[in-house]
Amino acid sequence: MRILFFITFFSLISVSAFAQSLAQLPNGATLLNISATENIEVDQDTLIANLRVEKQLSDPKELQQEINMMMKQAVEEAKKIEGLTITTEQYYVHQYQRDNKQLWQGNQGLSIKSQKADDVLELSGRLQDMGFLMNGLNYQLSPEKYEEIRESLLEGSIKKLMARAKRVGSAIDKPNVDLWELNVDAAPTPNYPQPVMMARGMAMESMGKSAMAPPVAEAGKSTVSMSVSAKMILK
Repeated sequence: MRILFFITFFSLISVSAFAQSLAQLPNGATLLNISATENIEVDQDTLIANLRVEKQLSDPKELQQEINMMMKQAVEEAKKIEGLTITTEQYYVHQYQRDNKQLWQGNQGLSIKSQKADDVLELSGRLQDMGFLMNGLNYQLSPEKYEEIRESLLEGSIKKLMARAKRVGSAIDKPNVDLWELNVDAAPTPNYPQPVMMARGMAMESMGKSAMAPPVAEAGKSTVSMSVSAKMILK
């Protein structure tokens, strides 16, 4: 009963507020709820490489020592290159049995990000040559550029909104349009692709004895949008 009372009370407030809004309208005017969105495709500007080191040994101490040394060397190499953002990721060690032997397996991830794609690709190739496996390689739009593009779309989306409202007004023979309330949407979080884990067999087969050639990546495009909505008075 309490839930039903709350819903009923909330509905009464909403109806009351709506009725109050209608009471403020000039005689013969129409209240219009309308929205508009501007979209644009922009080049992605940031390359992210996700790699991991993975080892299997019978001695857990030796296993972790090898992983630690490889990660240390990788981070040191990355720090030599200006403009790279380096992040170490999950470190995982577990025991398993194979051919009646107790073995240990461990892995740790490393993420490299920069707007200098050539630096990311060159370092990724060197790390692969050291024994790192590629988990994922993808471009994305940086948050800074994303917000900059969204801001540039604001005026266009408002102009589209006003033009649409005037067309509606003309269609119903009420060409005078007054803006009553305007809402600009909050910036949504960009939907970035997640790195894809490669199957272990495929990754190991791709490792050769010769020096590893750097991977290749081409930037795609991201769609950025800005939406506005409004209440208009047509008269």
